[in-house]
Amino acid sequence: MSSYLTVFAALILLVFLWMIWRASPHRPINRRFTTFAVSIGCWAIAVAAAHTGHNVGSWTALAFASAAFSTAAFLAFVAAHGPTDRWSSNTVIGLAFSLAALLAALSLATQLIFYDARLTPNGVQRETGPVYPLFAGFIFIFWGSAFAL
Repeated sequence: MSSYLTVFAALILLVFLWMIWRASPHRPINRRFTTFAVSIGCWAIAVAAAHTGHNVGSWTALAFASAAFSTAAFLAFVAAHGPTDRWSSNTVIGLAFSLAALLAALSLATQLIFYDARLTPNGVQRETGPVYPLFAGFIFIFWGSAFAL
């Protein structure tokens, strides 16, 4: 039951972000917030859906893909606020989104990041693939960069 409440909360987030984007779609900060919020909303929905026990592997793959994009989107959103630095340039943000796309594709189409996702009494369990350390490093480095910025 709590999984369905999480999906409902994520849908409320998606409505909220739509309202923010609609208020000023031409502003870069609104577009970047929308991108970040959509990826977080998709992540929350995927995690909650995986906990229902239906298509656990597919929902887990979507959660990993959304986590990759939320990482790049968070960096882009934070960079839109602060002063322009060389390290938070469009090149770095483009690199973050390129790596996110690669990791998302690997999550959705291969077993290189995770495999054997299943629902257990302790929650969703999965095995890590050989590229998982790269995925974890990507998350750590780019979230850390956003917080440092």
